[in-house]
Amino acid sequence: MNLICQEYNYNLKEYTPFFAKFYEDKYQEEAIKVIVYDEDANNKVVGFFALFKWPYQLNNKTYNALKGVNAIVMPEYRGNGIFKKILTFIDENIKNTKNDFLIATPLSAA
Repeated sequence: MNLICQEYNYNLKEYTPFFAKFYEDKYQEEAIKVIVYDEDANNKVVGFFALFKWPYQLNNKTYNALKGVNAIVMPEYRGNGIFKKILTFIDENIKNTKNDFLIATPLSAA
């Protein structure tokens, strides 16, 4: 959570209970959280990406969708293909889920 708070300028003390409540809620059991560690730096968290349940309704039909949020790679680790590896991991593992599609809304930093 330190990484998220540093990147988005959140207060860690305030954000921690929100994060726990949101991702640990039964509704978000299908949420996917990808955490990237640097094993050579004592397992320092250097990247994070989450996809949470985001039902989408069109023409009275509800689709199972996941929305991507909190895509972060530490500045000093950027440019090394980490985010591409995260997306590849998601692509390889999303096939075994009940989701119809993924949604992402990029930030200006993207």
